[in-house]
Amino acid sequence: MKKMRQRLLCLLTVAALLVTLLGGCSSRWQRALTDGSSASPSAEAIPPAPIKPSEMPEIEGYRAAAGNDTFYLYYHPETLDVILEDRRSGQRWNMVPEGWEEDSYAVGPARMYLGSGIVLDVYNSEKNQLASVASLSDSVRKSGTKVTLTSNGFDVQYTFKSSGIQLTVKYQLTETGFRLSIPQDSIKEGDKGELISKISVMPYFGAAKLDDSGYLLIPDGSGALVEFSGNPSSLREQAQVIYGFDNSIALSAMPNRTQPYALPVFGIKKGEGAMLGIIRDGEAMARINAGVAGSGSSNYRINTVFTYRDVHTLILYEGQSTERYVNDISTEPNRSNFDIDYRFLTGQEVGYSEMAACYREYLLDNDLLNQAKTQFSMDLSLIGAIRETEQIAGVPVALTKSLTSFEDAQMILKKLREAGVDNIQLTYYGAQSGGWMNEKIGSFEPDSVLGGAGGFESLMNYIGEDSGIALTVSADLINVYRTGHGFTANYDAVRQLTDAYSKQKIWNVVDGSQNRGLKAYYLLEPSKLVSFTKRFLESVPQGVSLAVNDIGVKIYSQFAKNNFTTREEALDEWNKALALLKANNQEVKVNGANSYVLPYATFLSGMPESSGGTDMETQSVPFYQMVVHGYIPYSLTPGNLRSDSRDEFLRMVEYGACPAWIFGADDSSRLKETRYNEYFSAGYEDWLEESVEEYLLLKELYEGLSQQKMVSHQELSDDAYVTEYEDGTKIYVNYGDQVFQTEGVSVAAKDYLVVKGASK
Repeated sequence: MKKMRQRLLCLLTVAALLVTLLGGCSSRWQRALTDGSSASPSAEAIPPAPIKPSEMPEIEGYRAAAGNDTFYLYYHPETLDVILEDRRSGQRWNMVPEGWEEDSYAVGPARMYLGSGIVLDVYNSEKNQLASVASLSDSVRKSGTKVTLTSNGFDVQYTFKSSGIQLTVKYQLTETGFRLSIPQDSIKEGDKGELISKISVMPYFGAAKLDDSGYLLIPDGSGALVEFSGNPSSLREQAQVIYGFDNSIALSAMPNRTQPYALPVFGIKKGEGAMLGIIRDGEAMARINAGVAGSGSSNYRINTVFTYRDVHTLILYEGQSTERYVNDISTEPNRSNFDIDYRFLTGQEVGYSEMAACYREYLLDNDLLNQAKTQFSMDLSLIGAIRETEQIAGVPVALTKSLTSFEDAQMILKKLREAGVDNIQLTYYGAQSGGWMNEKIGSFEPDSVLGGAGGFESLMNYIGEDSGIALTVSADLINVYRTGHGFTANYDAVRQLTDAYSKQKIWNVVDGSQNRGLKAYYLLEPSKLVSFTKRFLESVPQGVSLAVNDIGVKIYSQFAKNNFTTREEALDEWNKALALLKANNQEVKVNGANSYVLPYATFLSGMPESSGGTDMETQSVPFYQMVVHGYIPYSLTPGNLRSDSRDEFLRMVEYGACPAWIFGADDSSRLKETRYNEYFSAGYEDWLEESVEEYLLLKELYEGLSQQKMVSHQELSDDAYVTEYEDGTKIYVNYGDQVFQTEGVSVAAKDYLVVKGASK
């Protein structure tokens, strides 16, 4: 399914040659940062010379499988443990932790998980039961495996004896480590109603001991570390779905406000090396599990769990007390392959900065990261038409009203330009008929309360071609607030497991209750996205681009019985729609940043500026920002929505983000107690001067840095951090209440300091 994504990119640039290679963490391409074209592979791209297994050093009890100039790959014929040895450092990465059989923290079935390469959640549809089985106890020790050597590794066919389930795991040595894949056509479920729900892949590969130094890297929000403390903990495993919760599943309560796992990556820093796992295929049907020493085992660990078949428990009836009827329902299986690229870094100092560079290179080598033309700018949002309730003859009536007309927009833009703001990424929310969160889907028609088509044309003429303003209109492509206009719920809406419409409730963020005064909305059926996107593009005037609000943060299944669609299949539709946007617009501004938008986006609005801050996580890091800086510009929280103005300004400086603001021309107190409640401080007059000052300050600060890679980030103390760029420029940020000093550098309290690199 990733190949389809790459074919779509190829269509966008006729002259481009799509090259599909196994990526590397060393520099393998001669690239110009100023354009997004693929360069010719350098001499370093030549695959490493293979080494015959017979020429590899022996490891007692193990058999050599494959070798090259950098790595050796071994397996144990009796336990099927796997070892990857890094020849540069001699460090060995084991699938099975040393001494796992005596692990006092692992009891019962959990101990078998430590010694297994695969753990399955199996649903017995006849008995209506869900159970976990480990490959060591249910396949390896029952003579249910077959190993086949290949030219660059080996395959293991597992047969789970208790269920008759069968699958093949392929290990292929690469120039950067090894690639693990489970081909879809190798999976065979049981013949007595046994169905695979989840496949946990190498749950303890690379696991760290209780007394090891290092940390786990989790793609929570901007990125999070779980540092090894040396002390056992009782914290439960942390597991979260990549790209967020499946929105097609109905909720009875507001979901937790967590940061998404927007990138399909994870890592381990241990001793003198580090490992980065990149999920190449199947990520929309996967989650990342992380655990600490003391909970379930004496090891810190992180791994991928793929969903092969969704299994849900539905409460079909609940009585007044505890009476209820529960039925497990399983969906059709996932049709994608499961594929993980494990890459290895060496050196005492390697860490999340080097992991970010490694992931960035993977994205570039596979044409999965766009090179935007514009870099530093103000990310400005204007709130146009909104829905307000008025009492008419004693009856509440929802009406579309203007907060910022097209004429108002010209006035605000003129004031900003006259004050020196010379580069603006403008998003107009609620420009089309119906107002914000009530638009027609699949078409653009300027709302009459804002000035209609004539007013919008006047705004476009004011902006012109050389104004430094990129105009994008907000487009909800999958959230459907109004039926009609080509959308019929019966044919075009997503359905739940019960085959009822998946209505999206609007929650009160204060108390978590459903806001019953606001109408729930539909989700567009995934297979209809491309056709509705085409219609929208046909209706947008030439020179106007789109800001996509929903597609970058939301992906979901379709459970309709006659049209079942997995999230992985929906992801293909998302990529087709994004490719259309890129081919037909100068700009593709995305609100939200799931990794699949990176080949298409020209600006990332509202990037996560921290992790979710769970009990397990010990530090937030700008891992995501380090991956994309210099390629796609981005912003964080708008300045007038910050909860702590100074600290969040400093976070923007630390993370290399563009300034962001959201304005309305009229009295923004009108937004209180509406669906736009969080924007009630959007009155532009209150913030205009501050927004200009911030823009001019950051423009000078970022001079020469916007198109550079962010090469390292480091915590210097509990309150001080330093970010370094390609030319050696360092930006120190001090969140503390006291002056911070280090190596001749002094940073005032609640302030930052820029130390220019040698080339400056």
